[in-house]
Amino acid sequence: MRSTIPVARAGLAGPRQIGRRSGATPPAGRFAKLPRVIIAASTAFSFTFGLLVTFLGIGIIANVLIGYAIVQVLGERRQNEEHRSQQTFEG
Repeated sequence: MRSTIPVARAGLAGPRQIGRRSGATPPAGRFAKLPRVIIAASTAFSFTFGLLVTFLGIGIIANVLIGYAIVQVLGERRQNEEHRSQQTFEG
């Protein structure tokens, strides 16, 4: 014998309800028909982005440290020159 209870009332999901949370509304606007895609879910993108961040980050840190060392060397050189010029006048 066939049941006359509709599928939604019986607690079974119909074809339109699969994958939707109860009470969720579909997105509005011009992106309503586009599927929601998480960019980070792509393995290739994840590896590429990780490598870019790693090696660009290392490059930036290395350049900052090299610049800091150059500034320190030039400052110390100036102090040495000032010290030598004071010694020649005094001595």
